[in-house]
Amino acid sequence: MKDLQRTICEKYNSKFYGIDMNLKVGIAIQTLHLKPIHAVRVKPENGTNGWYIHCGEYSDDNDFYKPLCALHLDKYCPEIIKYLALEPEFNVITDREGYEDVWRTE
Repeated sequence: MKDLQRTICEKYNSKFYGIDMNLKVGIAIQTLHLKPIHAVRVKPENGTNGWYIHCGEYSDDNDFYKPLCALHLDKYCPEIIKYLALEPEFNVITDREGYEDVWRTE
């Protein structure tokens, strides 16, 4: 998987930032049946790797995102794993049919 992550980083002009899969992502598990998949990486802090993932529409509810150890993403959202080495400030929108939009927020 690291080779694919390196390829994604090169494609989008990101340093290979890497990810500690033992740290947590914020994920809106209740939305995973929706489309598309949205992911944003912020600066890692407080035991997280900086990724926040949801599907469909975003909600600003306080309990929208739940912590999940990144090791479990293969079960809940495997489509996002190839993007996890992107640097903070990267955004991803993808679906399960091949659509992909990746950009940096500055």
